Amino acid sequence: MKKVPFLLFLFLSIAGCKEKPVTEEKPITVEAESETGPNVECDKKIKKASEMLSPLCAENEIIKELLCLDYVKQIEWLKKNGDKICDNNLQECIEAFHIIEDEEVFNRMAMGNISNSTKIIFVEKTWGEIENVIKEVKCYEEYLTFDVSGNDIKLKLTTDFTTKGTCYSIPFLRGIQSRHKLGINDKFYFTKALIPVTMSGRATNEQKIIFKIQKGGADFYFYDLSDFPGFDKFIVPCGI
Repeated sequence: MKKVPFLLFLFLSIAGCKEKPVTEEKPITVEAESETGPNVECDKKIKKASEMLSPLCAENEIIKELLCLDYVKQIEWLKKNGDKICDNNLQECIEAFHIIEDEEVFNRMAMGNISNSTKIIFVEKTWGEIENVIKEVKCYEEYLTFDVSGNDIKLKLTTDFTTKGTCYSIPFLRGIQSRHKLGINDKFYFTKALIPVTMSGRATNEQKIIFKIQKGGADFYFYDLSDFPGFDKFIVPCGI
């Protein structure tokens, strides 16, 4: 696995006491993009997407439309038009935006959290457990989020966008299930992570939840919030 976290700024996404400083990762920003050169920026994003995604995703007009919106407009678009992602079976495109292809990067993010400073502590959930929580959600009307108490992580749904915790969209999770053909007993391993973020010009470290999955006891696959290498990074309220 070679690439850095593949966190898309556009897609929507627990604070401890004294956390271990993280200096290795470039801060992620939550500022809306400049619109000084919208066509140029849009073309750059589409080109970058074409290098990283399958043609099905990179050339899809819905995905390109989202790529060319700034942060605030992305949120507005998802509220009004999120069903287009599900109706056009683009869930695996959403999954691709969250992949971490470098296990070392995943581990570094996790070990930045003080509770994982000597050993990464995972909370296991099966796909069956997750599906039981999200089964009534059609698309973007609710998101999966987490209650964290000590080392325990519990799953729940939220309709609210927030940058204070972590939330993942249901299309993203169903994209994982579709790509890997997960069965009810395949496992997700959730853990806390400390991710550097810049909000309104102020650098801070934010505690989030990241995870890896295992299909049939074989290889692991790693996921986090979103990232679009080559451009400013965005932590968005809830991953797309």
